[in-house]
Amino acid sequence: MTTYLSTKAIFEHFEANRRIYVSSRCPDLKKIDKLAPLHLDSLEFRDWNVLLNGFSYELGATGDEIKIIFNGSQTRVLPKNVTFERARDKIMFHLIGRVEVIRVKNFSFNLKKQRSLHLPRSLRIHVNSMNSGPIPMSKLLPRITDSCLPLGELKLSVGQTPLPAQLSKLTDKLVILYQNNNLESLLEIWGMLAEQKVKMVELDSMHLTNDELVELARIWEADGGREIGTSVTMLMSDCWIRRRMMEVMSVGSTCPFTCFGYLVSLICYFISFIVIFVRGLFKF
Repeated sequence: MTTYLSTKAIFEHFEANRRIYVSSRCPDLKKIDKLAPLHLDSLEFRDWNVLLNGFSYELGATGDEIKIIFNGSQTRVLPKNVTFERARDKIMFHLIGRVEVIRVKNFSFNLKKQRSLHLPRSLRIHVNSMNSGPIPMSKLLPRITDSCLPLGELKLSVGQTPLPAQLSKLTDKLVILYQNNNLESLLEIWGMLAEQKVKMVELDSMHLTNDELVELARIWEADGGREIGTSVTMLMSDCWIRRRMMEVMSVGSTCPFTCFGYLVSLICYFISFIVIFVRGLFKF
């Protein structure tokens, strides 16, 4: 026979979806479930869909029936008087609003149609890495515990959300998802990044030309006060090569883009050329 403390310890290390299933069928366990921290490998929000550790809880409709679809297969039809919005709020509370402490390794918003948050008001999450999607960081920060800052990684989409202030205090690594042709907005953000002293920046440059990449490198180089260990990584979609464009080796106000940086860049371009050349040979 287990004690209160041992049951709480067991519940804390239950896989999240199994824990939800068990607590929903055992009312006596709800108090323990509320107090035991909930650990998640991933928490992802989609349009009318929440994924906990890859298991989905989706709201759907067939005619006048509103239903919950569990992981794309099993369904549960809701009562006629339940609206879509009320069903959404109920699901949110049932999944993540019922517990006091939630720890999430990967927290992401993959929203295509919705642009607003519908999270429980009392929700506070301890996060390791986050993809904010179209949600501004100003709306997400109140949901994140201060003790988890700076985040291990933060992904922001250019053109969808404004750049938050004091980025260096929010994250150790910033990943910029650039998937449109709005180079002007990217250059503006890039200049702001140089001022905010973010140590590690990664750019997913899906639609950038070589000339545009050179312009980004020039802007980054213009800031002469970079600290040791600061780096910029650019991902190219054409050959899928990770190019470390510059590794800042400067101290004080010394120019960060040193001869060593030029040498590293030349080596990266040379390797890229060889890979593209070899891939071209195999096409024939």
